[in-house]
Amino acid sequence: MYLISDSRFIKGFELQYGKEIPQKVKRAIELFWGSAPDVKEIIEKHGQKRDYETRKHRLVAETLLRYNEELYFELLNWFAQNTNEITDFCFSKGLAKNAEDWANIIWYKNELGENSVNEIFIISEMCTALQEASVEMTEYGTRGGGTTIQLPFGFVQWHSPSKNIPGYMQFHHSYEKIKEAIKK
Repeated sequence: MYLISDSRFIKGFELQYGKEIPQKVKRAIELFWGSAPDVKEIIEKHGQKRDYETRKHRLVAETLLRYNEELYFELLNWFAQNTNEITDFCFSKGLAKNAEDWANIIWYKNELGENSVNEIFIISEMCTALQEASVEMTEYGTRGGGTTIQLPFGFVQWHSPSKNIPGYMQFHHSYEKIKEAIKK
């Protein structure tokens, strides 16, 4: 799991990869994770899950689609097109500046009964495989009006452990999804 504010994610991603995230995508990120100053007004006018959206101060996918179809698709397409870098950011680099602080492998180890696993993935190879699977595995979640974006390595959702508004981007990983994508 990787937890980061949307503004730190945007700045960190741009610095790590020397790529500027398009303004429309930044706007969609701010709406989906709740840091846009006008999110409350948008919920009042277009909200599909108003109680949830008001409480979390963010838009769900259904509301984003209703508010601005272009932003809805731009956000999803950006995640699919940048899966390699997003995977690398979440598993290897994060906000660490120096290469000696970056991870090179991820080790899944569990020795409990039917869930027994002991497998190492080289992150650079994992990034390549997940990018290839990104188009078919990147989509908005189906629960609660679309509160997550499903990714080839897991999903990203809104989260605030301390109940602060705005919340954070929380990237979850899934051994099963990674394994499935790498097999393809």
